[in-house]
Amino acid sequence: MKCLTRIAIPAAFLLAACGDDITEQINANVGAVETSKDLPECTKEIAGQTAFISETHEFLGCDGKEWLSLSASTVSVGDNVCMSKSLSDDSGFEIFCNGESIGTVRNGKDGADGAPGAKGDTGEKGDKGDNGTNGTNGTNGTNGTNGKDGVGCKIQESTALTATIACGSETFTMDLTGSASVSEECDPDDEACTPMDDVELSGVSQKGPFVSGTDVTAYELENGKSLKQTGKTFGGKIENKDGSFNIRTVKLRSTYTYLVADGFYRNEVTGKNSASTIKLRALTNLDGRSTANINLVTHLEYDRVQRLVTKGNKSVFEAKRDAETSLFAAFCIDNSGFDDYAEDLNILEEGDGNAALLAISAMLQGDRNESELTALLAALSVDLGDNGVWDDSLRRAQIADWAMKADLDGRLATIRANIEGWKLADSKAPAFEGHVTNFWMKELDVPACTKGNEGAIFATKNAYSAYYAANDSAYTEGDSSLARLICDASGAWRFATDLEKDVAAFNAADEDTVKHGSIDTTNVYVKENGSWRRGTELDARIKACVFANRGETDSVIVKHDTTWYICDDSDDALVPTAWRKATTAEADTALFGTPDGEVAKIGNVNESHVYVYEDTSGKGGYAWRRGTNLDMLDSLGPCTKNNLNKTRSVTVGKTQVWYTCASDQVVLMNNKLLPCAWREATDIEKDVTKLPKNPDEATVRRGPLNPNMYYVYQDKGWRYGTALDSLLGKACITDGDYSTPAKYDGLYYVCTNQVASDTVRKWVVASDIFNDTWEMQGECKEFGEYGYGNILIGRVNTQNKYVCEDGLFRPANSGEIDFGRVCVGYIENSIYKVKGSFKKCVNSEWKSFDPQYVTGVLKDTDGHSYKTVAIGNQLWMAENMNRVTDGSYCYEENAANCDIYGRLYTHGAASQVCPKGWHLPDQTEFSTLVSSVGGSDYAGYLLKSTTRWVEERMSGNGSDRYSFRALPAGQRKNDGSYAKVNYDTWFWSTTTSSALSYYALHFMNIADDGYVSAVGDETANSVRCIQDN
Repeated sequence: MKCLTRIAIPAAFLLAACGDDITEQINANVGAVETSKDLPECTKEIAGQTAFISETHEFLGCDGKEWLSLSASTVSVGDNVCMSKSLSDDSGFEIFCNGESIGTVRNGKDGADGAPGAKGDTGEKGDKGDNGTNGTNGTNGTNGTNGKDGVGCKIQESTALTATIACGSETFTMDLTGSASVSEECDPDDEACTPMDDVELSGVSQKGPFVSGTDVTAYELENGKSLKQTGKTFGGKIENKDGSFNIRTVKLRSTYTYLVADGFYRNEVTGKNSASTIKLRALTNLDGRSTANINLVTHLEYDRVQRLVTKGNKSVFEAKRDAETSLFAAFCIDNSGFDDYAEDLNILEEGDGNAALLAISAMLQGDRNESELTALLAALSVDLGDNGVWDDSLRRAQIADWAMKADLDGRLATIRANIEGWKLADSKAPAFEGHVTNFWMKELDVPACTKGNEGAIFATKNAYSAYYAANDSAYTEGDSSLARLICDASGAWRFATDLEKDVAAFNAADEDTVKHGSIDTTNVYVKENGSWRRGTELDARIKACVFANRGETDSVIVKHDTTWYICDDSDDALVPTAWRKATTAEADTALFGTPDGEVAKIGNVNESHVYVYEDTSGKGGYAWRRGTNLDMLDSLGPCTKNNLNKTRSVTVGKTQVWYTCASDQVVLMNNKLLPCAWREATDIEKDVTKLPKNPDEATVRRGPLNPNMYYVYQDKGWRYGTALDSLLGKACITDGDYSTPAKYDGLYYVCTNQVASDTVRKWVVASDIFNDTWEMQGECKEFGEYGYGNILIGRVNTQNKYVCEDGLFRPANSGEIDFGRVCVGYIENSIYKVKGSFKKCVNSEWKSFDPQYVTGVLKDTDGHSYKTVAIGNQLWMAENMNRVTDGSYCYEENAANCDIYGRLYTHGAASQVCPKGWHLPDQTEFSTLVSSVGGSDYAGYLLKSTTRWVEERMSGNGSDRYSFRALPAGQRKNDGSYAKVNYDTWFWSTTTSSALSYYALHFMNIADDGYVSAVGDETANSVRCIQDN
């Protein structure tokens, strides 16, 4: 049931418009100027342009000659200014546009008789003038640009009281009754004849809200009966985001005002600002109100209100009520419960009337641009203005179509989100959605969706709708659409899917049945697992492609050509399995069946193609793939993963040709790389067929078929070797590891690095440094034989010299060779005699020093460090040895004494305790020491420490002038007792005194001298080591 309510109101228009250019829609082309003095000269070039005078709040139009005040007798039609002038005999009017007369309109009155004119005298004939001199030719002007086509104006139709003027595509009906001068006094019979001073008018202008800067103009009307303009206008601008405006006027002669807003607006459907401007109007009575909004309802009711007032003899209030009732009824909205007039409505606030306004605004906006919207509003305004009924069934259906799709697609929620997202009001957007749904359901004759018709398919029966269809569940010739609605379990209509609408009328069918859709007959459906699903046209031509027959192939013959198809999985969730065109390989193997094991066959369609059947997954996933002609040879068989790296021969005449099944070559078939293919075998692949299958690692063999080739068995496979593998009796399999070189004829050989699996590994003569140092490499370490910076002479190349550093030998440079010993990290801070004098190893350099003040460092293998001191030409330990060995003791078995005095050693232990590069001194070396400090008389005093010696008869401590720091460590006797700590000390020498005694350097607390005395070898005494020369 369509929502059409007819309200019979007779009368013709007083004021009507086509398009969007009506009298009050003034385009101020020149713009706003302060006073009339600021206007440009009115010429034909700017004829039709308008301007707003800020000083007087009036609009002027240029007619091509002068600026005229726009009023009832002077109007703007598009970009043209037209005016009417009474004929001199009052029998009608002459119409001028842009200063040019376009015709007259008669009002039916007899014109007054004109007075006869006096007959003029015939003038005398003048003398013939002489010809003027010829002027000079002017220069050629530059080409001008093409101008726009001019728009002519004409009187399209007229009555005694009106004239419809057409300027191009723009038309306007001029009220000729308003051409007479208007009295400055209000009509005393008008109910609102109440002069008003300092009127202030505010409101909001909305389509969606007009943007800031929009011009809002108020036109004073003569009264509430004629609704003619007095010529007074008052301007304002929208200055807030919500579209609100404020116009402060001066004295008004009546309370009736006509409002026009012209500008950009926020589009509630897109959420964005409009691309171009529109104009909306409103008619209001300011009696008792100071606010009036401009919106689509005020705009659309205007023509109907004017007709009811001027032709239907109704008051403005009555006319607005009737017009609004008709307008809302046209959109299936009952406004009987609305308390407000149209100019009170606001789409940003909650409320019934506001919801209705927003619903109408959104539906009329739809997806239209501004020009399309303006044309629709003009047509709808005219349609409603005539009789209050929206008679345009096609346009109604189009709007209902959009409303339905927007509703079902969820776009109404987007509209709400757009409005609330603008944050222009504190309240939510009004509940407009129900009005939209109600309109399209009634307009398109869609019943309510209830439990009773849940799941029902419905076709729109409105013949004007783009969704029209005659039958709910079948296609009928003449249908406008294949779309159908379905009543959802949620209680709302939605668009039915293709499957839902197409199979609704299907009868019971067997599994794997194929049918075309009942509505969209281009769709194909397949019955699978008890329900219908989408299929393809090939299902109808061949048979249903379902899960159970995936991989099955079949052919279709078209014009004698056979095309093969295969049933396969699909990426389309709606069509999980579908026929697709078979590949060349699939067509060739379509009739091969399922062989038992790996085989090769010639293609059925393309006999030049070879196909191999193999388990490509290794888990029983057999499939056909392309192969080569060699796969067809019985002596080779198909090259598959199971035959990979196997080498077989083919006998051709008397020649035996070898092939290997390999994956190391590029073989393309149909632009695809084969995983493996037969190729001619290499020498090693041929020889391996005759070599032992599982020999010992590093086995070396000559090639059975190629005796000039050598092979090595490594990592469970044969690889190329060299003659040296055989000659050295050792296969090169160390992968570049120099730790196991081979020696032949005095030279070492090493393996080359392996850079790839098939690289030939071979022995090569090791480098000079390797051959020169390899046998001493074990001594290149800290405390090793060459860990003290001493020079190694090359084993093979004796002219080469090397030094051990950081665990490796390196060539020594000439400076290092000159010193005879190299300062390396192992002996950092140690003192050695180099080039005849003692020097200290500091940061890889030998440094000279003053022996009296500088000590060195000696380290032993136990990690102990000892200070050293140079005295004369000798380098001595400046501390007692404290290394733990058999035959060594702490005084009185107290470890604290070892920390102070070092350990006491038997002579046997003392002879083994000195670190490498140092030794136990002999008697002569002790004598040299004593001589170096000035002789034996004061040797004790000069070499003893400054502490620990007991004072007895004289000071027991020494001066330790040479930093020798001899401490009174005492002695362990033969019987295991201890004596003389802090009194005496003895330092072992290697010189024997007798069979059971050795000489020792002896210092006492009671003497300043030092002397050598014999000591039994079972006693335990202190040890001072001296550096080797």
